[in-house]
Amino acid sequence: MKKKFVTTVIILLALITTSVSAAVLQATTAPNIKIVIDGVVQNFKDANGNKVDPVVIDGVTYLPLRSVADAFGKEVSWDGNTSTITIGDSTNNASANLIDVTSAKAKQTYSSSNVDSLYVSKVSGEASLTFSNIGDVDVKFQSAIKIIKIDNAKKEGYYELNGSYKTMSCTLLFVPDAGTNAKNDGARVQITNLDTGVDIVNQTIEPNKLIQINDVDITGVQKMNFAGTRTTLNWNGTVYILNPIVK
Repeated sequence: MKKKFVTTVIILLALITTSVSAAVLQATTAPNIKIVIDGVVQNFKDANGNKVDPVVIDGVTYLPLRSVADAFGKEVSWDGNTSTITIGDSTNNASANLIDVTSAKAKQTYSSSNVDSLYVSKVSGEASLTFSNIGDVDVKFQSAIKIIKIDNAKKEGYYELNGSYKTMSCTLLFVPDAGTNAKNDGARVQITNLDTGVDIVNQTIEPNKLIQINDVDITGVQKMNFAGTRTTLNWNGTVYILNPIVK
């Protein structure tokens, strides 16, 4: 119950506004009130090390937000541009499918008009992501970033992530077009932080061979660029970034 009480106070403090109409608030410090968390009496202090007491306003007890957060091992940050208080990590730790968190179409990487990419798109559903030429049984996936018309010229486009995720996992696949003699000709897949130009993934893959990518670091990435090229011959094909999961 003590944890629940303090957590509730944190939420209430974050929601307090300075808008008060007509009424005059009566506020007093309350050094006699003890705050106990997990059996330990808390001595709250401000950023300068000075003692901070609870405050009672019109019969409601308020606690210093930063001190309470510190007691629970949480950092507190203030964004003056948006008037936002953040408690704990500001990034999203929940896993999500990349095609779900990027609602817009991929944009052309080098276009001043911000038009949609001609080559990069999102696909979902087993009907379009069932592959029969990989092993002895059909291999099925639920979602993918798809790059079409892979040849010697780089095909690419980007999605906006807005720095919300830390890692990404996916499976890479290159499928040559039907009728091409590309048994020994692979493709190169590049997944890049578009703002810095640093490659997150730079992988050569053989035709019809699955390559697993696990938990690559995407911390702070605002725009993620997806690109595919052929490594040698000029045969067309399609690159899939399958089941791209971010968290």
